Amino acid sequence: TGLTLAQYSEMQGSIRFLLGIISATGLFLLVAYARITPRKIIWKEYISSYAIAIIIAWPLILYCMTTAPELLKVNILSSRIATYSDFPLALAGGVFLGFLMFALKKERESLPQNFAPILLSCLFLFIFSEGIRDSDIALKAQPNTESAVQTFHAATYLGRNTPNGTWSLKDHNYITADTWMKVFFPGKGADYSNPLSRGFFARYESKPNREHCTLHMISEPEKPLSQECFDNLAIGPIIVHTQEDAGQFERNTNFTKFYENNEISGYWRKQKR
Repeated sequence: TGLTLAQYSEMQGSIRFLLGIISATGLFLLVAYARITPRKIIWKEYISSYAIAIIIAWPLILYCMTTAPELLKVNILSSRIATYSDFPLALAGGVFLGFLMFALKKERESLPQNFAPILLSCLFLFIFSEGIRDSDIALKAQPNTESAVQTFHAATYLGRNTPNGTWSLKDHNYITADTWMKVFFPGKGADYSNPLSRGFFARYESKPNREHCTLHMISEPEKPLSQECFDNLAIGPIIVHTQEDAGQFERNTNFTKFYENNEISGYWRKQKR
């Protein structure tokens, strides 16, 4: 299922989303007005209908893919598609602001003297206020990098000690910066997909037909299905979050711990003799 309008707006940022809607609507009205009015418009020759159509259609298609993926047969996480809308929404806003400033300049004789400066000043203050708020939330005075460092430390150990042809398994739900672990595995396994990853739980729930080995091998390593997955995929080391998933491996005698800290625990699956 796709995102709701409220969820989509929250991911984009309310100001960016609102500006994108206003800009797309404004560009459409500009093109429509330029085509149907008999009046001679100074800025009419600078409008390209095809370019404006692309600028409007780009975020519109991404919005449809995010909110109604089943209609377009999209098999990608909706929250990921939503992040792709940042640039086209910003582009539409920038183009519209450019046209607005150009039109106000050309039509300044028919407008009040201070109308254009006041309008643009209020608009920019409106935009910058959201950016300042987002920066205050996202930027920390003292970034916490300890979790990522521990992840890279464990990945470095695995990259140096994992035999060729042995696949690794990690968790993507709780481990910080786990996606970067694959750069520590040059030449390990079959391709750049090593280590395998237990993805977000929602993906397994929304797509019942997708593979579930990566889910079961970490969540229920003692089950026969998990053991079959381990054998078929030649899984050796497993990297999990210490607080969230270490317990099921501690209780399982088929795994040996080789690494542990407050963030990361590493277990090596014993090979059957």
